[in-house]
Amino acid sequence: MATQAAPAIKPQSERESAQSPWVQSTRRILRNPGGRIGVGLLVFFIAVAIFAPLISPYDPVIQHAGDELLAPNGQYLLGTDEFGRDLLSRIIWGTRISLTVGLISVAIGFAFGATTGLISGYLGGWVDAVVNRLWDCLLSFPTILLGIAVVLVTGPGAVNAAIAVGISNIPIFARLARACALTEKERDYVLAARTLGSDNSRIVFRHIMPNALSPLIVQSAVAMAFAVLLEASLSFLGLGAQPPEPSWGSMLSYSRQFLRVAWYYGVFPGVALTMLLIGLNYFSDAMRDALDPRQINVGR
Repeated sequence: MATQAAPAIKPQSERESAQSPWVQSTRRILRNPGGRIGVGLLVFFIAVAIFAPLISPYDPVIQHAGDELLAPNGQYLLGTDEFGRDLLSRIIWGTRISLTVGLISVAIGFAFGATTGLISGYLGGWVDAVVNRLWDCLLSFPTILLGIAVVLVTGPGAVNAAIAVGISNIPIFARLARACALTEKERDYVLAARTLGSDNSRIVFRHIMPNALSPLIVQSAVAMAFAVLLEASLSFLGLGAQPPEPSWGSMLSYSRQFLRVAWYYGVFPGVALTMLLIGLNYFSDAMRDALDPRQINVGR
């Protein structure tokens, strides 16, 4: 009786080439040690933000009379602030503000910056000149000063801080998208699309934009880390989330006058902010390597 031949096992490179580009990129990120650290930290903070009502020991704005500035103990694991509010609960809920501000600001920067950058880079001429001069004006201001100016006009608050950070992100995304458009519009597939009668909007958003997504996505991860830090800076100055909202930046600001008697007040929010920034930076580095064609070819 003839035995059936065992199916040939495809090499790993062939198996990966059969997968979608996003699956391949995810696998490369998770194979990167820094990528695993970044993904793990991001998943942790996202889970904390989502399940904050379930895992928070106390209401973050409730004041416990007589428990002011208590050191970490069995009842308050990270201690309390000057109003007797549980620091662990406030740090947990502060994760929501930091991630929300980061996501909103990156969405604003990506939407306006990528769109105007692709259009100006593809069309060129006076459109390119006008758009670039506008973004150059924004880039001429230091980011923190631009954020302060926007918040002073719109008023303090977490949402307004997110808008301010998003406006500061627009020129960065615009310049990156413009550079991608200048390169991609000379490709053969753009010439073929023009030959087939495609209009400019279809060429920009249907053909050029998908090929510019990789660097824009990497920039989104970098901008997210910068947005979290800038939001903390605005809250530190009293221009971000307003009391009694739990914000890491405001906690760091209020803790300065109590550091001699309550060292933990400023340390634990600072540790949370540091860990989130480390996770975002590791993740952005791993994503850059995973989406870089030169790195992909070397890895193979």
